[in-house]
Amino acid sequence: MSKHDEIIGYIPRTRLQELGALPESTTGMKTDLSTQLLEELAKSLQWGMRGPLEEDPTCKQLIPYIVLQRGDDHVFTMRRKRTQREARLHDKLSIGVGGHMNPISPESTSPLETIRINALRELEEEVSLEGSTWDELTWERLGLLNDDSNDVGQVHLGLVYLITIPEHCTVEIREVDKLEGFWSALNALEEEHLETWSHIVRQEINAA
Repeated sequence: MSKHDEIIGYIPRTRLQELGALPESTTGMKTDLSTQLLEELAKSLQWGMRGPLEEDPTCKQLIPYIVLQRGDDHVFTMRRKRTQREARLHDKLSIGVGGHMNPISPESTSPLETIRINALRELEEEVSLEGSTWDELTWERLGLLNDDSNDVGQVHLGLVYLITIPEHCTVEIREVDKLEGFWSALNALEEEHLETWSHIVRQEINAA
């Protein structure tokens, strides 16, 4: 199946505005993400083909985006290798693991559980964890990440989580042919090398 035919989760922009889910600025994070608001977002999820949605700024694809932190100032960092097809991402750094959401079977699965299952799937596809399980670790909601300054950002909305990784746990990249993974001090990451979302999230973590 082509990625353009993939069925993914989205929320109409008008619904996000009704819920007050978008940051006041066109680029930034809404950090006051209450459980009630998250539940409303989950219940507002709709499903459609990725191809048309990538060209439709009236809809926002909801993307779980998970940051792995160790101590107070180190984050797991991924560098995109030049073996990837997308040349504009070569050597770019990301501090978040994320991806599109897909419908979960059975249909009786609750909306919040659908988000959790998709977030876990993205983690398990991208990185391996030894010494614990993802469910045993503490997940902190950082907020909703929006960037309407470019065409890609206009059709995506990040649901950002922070997971604290204990010292005894090991995290490693699975797709080593495409990515390189390592721990970095937040303040040592240079803005020009970071993907846009990672830059926004780093600013938020530093400000906390």
